[in-house]
Amino acid sequence: MTDNTQFLEKLNNDIDTKLQFVDYAELKVNKHLAKADQPETQHFAINIALLALEEEQNTATYSALLKLLVVQLEAYLALPATTVADDFRAEIKGTIAQLNVLVADVEAAAL
Repeated sequence: MTDNTQFLEKLNNDIDTKLQFVDYAELKVNKHLAKADQPETQHFAINIALLALEEEQNTATYSALLKLLVVQLEAYLALPATTVADDFRAEIKGTIAQLNVLVADVEAAAL
């Protein structure tokens, strides 16, 4: 397996994990909010980015998807502390930091 193949395999696994976390965060946050108060989601854009990845796995498509996940999680950080507890807020911030590292890694790899 080449280094690039290993990198892509790890990246795809990391993305799957982060997508699961974003789904989990959405469920956890939205269960406390009325429908009208729930933050806007990036589902449509994320799905388009995932479809783009199926067509072409390059720096732009990976970077776009990862940045959309950051935007989605940042929407939860904008909610009041009564909705997003401090411990979960810290977990979201940690995941955002991990996503930003992945973006930097992808952009440095120039796929």
